[in-house]
Amino acid sequence: MAYNKAKEEKKWRLWKEAEEKQLRKLGVDESTIETLRTHDWAIFNSDRRYYQRMQEAGTYLEGVADDTPQPEIKTVEDFLDSIENQQLYQVLIKVDKLTLQIALLKMQGYSTREIAHSLNITEKAVTPAEVEDLLFANKIVKHSKSNAIVLAKNRQLCASGIGQTSRVDALRQAIEKARSFDFDLQGAVMASDAFFPFADCVEIAHEAGVTAVIQPGGSVRDNDSVEYCDKNGMAMVMTGIRHFKH
Repeated sequence: MAYNKAKEEKKWRLWKEAEEKQLRKLGVDESTIETLRTHDWAIFNSDRRYYQRMQEAGTYLEGVADDTPQPEIKTVEDFLDSIENQQLYQVLIKVDKLTLQIALLKMQGYSTREIAHSLNITEKAVTPAEVEDLLFANKIVKHSKSNAIVLAKNRQLCASGIGQTSRVDALRQAIEKARSFDFDLQGAVMASDAFFPFADCVEIAHEAGVTAVIQPGGSVRDNDSVEYCDKNGMAMVMTGIRHFKH
């Protein structure tokens, strides 16, 4: 707010008159009151000059800040360093890095498709029910002998294919077992203990009815699996953690 000299001077005079009235009641002589008035007036003017200078400097500094190029935010670390609100910063540092990367790219104007392609994630997000099934399936596949595939639905194990030399064979084994027990795989999820070297596993799973996948990721051809999922309305989550068990 701008410094208003006239308003502040009026407030000072009202305060001074009230003070001097009280001093006279206490028996202070006029000479002393005059000396105090001169002293206080000098302080008032000194403060006024200070506030006016601060206002001028503030306006100048705001202009300098506006004209100074801000450092480009390229990484999540840069994004966090740019947060000035301490409460907001404490909230954001608890958010997983992938979510922050998505938020940063969105702020930079990238489309959902561009973000998904950049981060090797599917455009389709998992539903709350699929999240529960994926976490459930991932816990089982973690303790299964490699190569391992687990199929689950409604937090129930449909079948698993384990100990196969080929991940495709493990998947086919799981599908055949699930069908032999009359499990309906439409809307089921798939968990893998390691990455998919090619897109064949997500293709076979999709044909069997699987709608969501969880896997570690890390293949040089991860994007092949992501692209197949995007084209066929599947969701896929990459954990970054492999569970090889031999």
